[in-house]
Amino acid sequence: MRRDFQIYSINPDGTGMTQVTNAAQAFNPTGSPDGRQIAFNSNRDGKFDVFVMHADGTGVPTKLTSNAGDNTPASWSPTGQQILFVRNLAGDNELCVMNADGTGVKQLTTNEGEGDHEEIYIMNADGTGQTRLTFNQGIFNAVLSWRARPLP
Repeated sequence: MRRDFQIYSINPDGTGMTQVTNAAQAFNPTGSPDGRQIAFNSNRDGKFDVFVMHADGTGVPTKLTSNAGDNTPASWSPTGQQILFVRNLAGDNELCVMNADGTGVKQLTTNEGEGDHEEIYIMNADGTGQTRLTFNQGIFNAVLSWRARPLP
């Protein structure tokens, strides 16, 4: 059985449910800080790429990634100028960042094949200062977030 996943918006009180995507599979939505856009991934071109569209569903989604692997959006930067995402090339997940228009892609991590588990790290926005927080073999940890730390 084939399932078509789509993205919907809804008011906080549960009213006004509206479907905002309508092509292929669309999931993993993440809202921009100003609430005007959503980034999501879709396989409308045969593999999973990151798309951005108006949060109200108007307009045409814009494809931001174009590489051989699958790409999944994780979080917008606090300013809304960049998007953090995961790129999977041949089973190797790498954390990347790009401008909100899809330009300036930069890979932040270099994984050497961590096996069948993933760990949680913290790091600076430019990928430096990586510190591993978990040591859980065989457990999948999926916490991807971009949060600004207060300056001391």
